[in-house]
Amino acid sequence: GDGSQPVCNRCMKSKAYCDRSVRTTASIQAWRPPSHDQDPNASFPTPDSPRKALETSRIAQYFQHYIKTIAPWYDLSDQLCTFATEVPSKALDEPLLFGAIIALSAVHLSKTTAPKARTAADFYHGYCVRTLIELEPGDRRVKSGVALASTCLLRSYEILAEEQDPNRHLHGAYSLASERSLCADSLCWNAGFWNYLREDITFSLFTGSKLKTDLKHTPDHVLITQPDYLNQMSILLGNVVNACFGDVVSDDEWDHNLATLRQQSMALPTSFQAFSRALGSGLSSVDCIPSVWMVQACHGGKFIRNEACQQELIRRLYGSRAMTGWPVQRTIDSLQQDWGKSQKSSI
Repeated sequence: GDGSQPVCNRCMKSKAYCDRSVRTTASIQAWRPPSHDQDPNASFPTPDSPRKALETSRIAQYFQHYIKTIAPWYDLSDQLCTFATEVPSKALDEPLLFGAIIALSAVHLSKTTAPKARTAADFYHGYCVRTLIELEPGDRRVKSGVALASTCLLRSYEILAEEQDPNRHLHGAYSLASERSLCADSLCWNAGFWNYLREDITFSLFTGSKLKTDLKHTPDHVLITQPDYLNQMSILLGNVVNACFGDVVSDDEWDHNLATLRQQSMALPTSFQAFSRALGSGLSSVDCIPSVWMVQACHGGKFIRNEACQQELIRRLYGSRAMTGWPVQRTIDSLQQDWGKSQKSSI
């Protein structure tokens, strides 16, 4: 025919984003980890009973690894450290959230220190995908924020696993992140929302498209703490992204966006400013890299023009991959494209 996709009535009724990259329930139910074709439960306890599963030392180690190493990634703008405290506490009684934690922790270990952990990661990821597909719009796990928090973790899993489409869970989180009226008092939902928004911005910058998030429904907050300012800046950045990749924007709208950014930038606490620009820090093997010392890390790699500095940045990115397991080649390729290079680094 004309190549168009048929309308999904179920998604239309629930006002959900229909992600056709996700496999059908039948195909997922038929899927099993490669090394456990006969009995996948023989080596891994089911997530259906998290507390019982944690009696297995290997699973307990994965759970602890998430709390100590991975959760801080998500708590960047959360002084309550929800992903390090509330999320694992809830996971003890929520199989979906527990499975997402174990899947992400195991795949991270498989990329850093324990390659064999990948089989466990695949097993628990498969469980989570099947569970998410079966969720109904009014499910309590949607209202409590458990589903959204789980989806944020699963997107990181698929990035680390270097899936062909690491953003399919970002698509799937769209409807979950839109349930503001149902989840206003949920710590898990609020923490999950801000993580989802920043992931949505990152994806939009990669693809040159508008956000899926409706910024009119962002959580209300007063600018008191540093995380509050970071969240507010995320909203402003989202508005700019939408202006860049959306419909034609008038000069007045651009002026308004720029004025708002300048106003918020000037209103930032002094703790957001660089506390030093001293040279000779010894942190770099290349003396010509400018030093800007911040209370929290920030950088602008695409604007580096000195070749020695560019190579130093690439070395650091490859070094971070060994420590974090995070795939960096796409970032390096993007930087090299901005730098006007066609060949990959020989480092």
